[in-house]
Amino acid sequence: MSPGTVFVKCKVLPGLFDTEFYILINSSSAYVNQANVKFEGTVQQGAEIDGKVFAYLIQQTKDHSLIELSGEPIVGGLRTWVANTQIDAA
Repeated sequence: MSPGTVFVKCKVLPGLFDTEFYILINSSSAYVNQANVKFEGTVQQGAEIDGKVFAYLIQQTKDHSLIELSGEPIVGGLRTWVANTQIDAA
């Protein structure tokens, strides 16, 4: 996969505002615009659900990829390494 945009598997929770979600990927978390998150079901306070978040693919190795999220970092930074199995083409 060449650098570009992808969707990355994540956990989704409500954000502070109606226009955002709080997402968790490995040891990083961020507030991201709702338009950048896909999931099935309903996001409820205190319960995380599986979803996918839009991200930029920065670098890829055989097993892992460096991605950059579009949002406000909470824990860690906007860039994080993920397993290639967590990535879907955008």
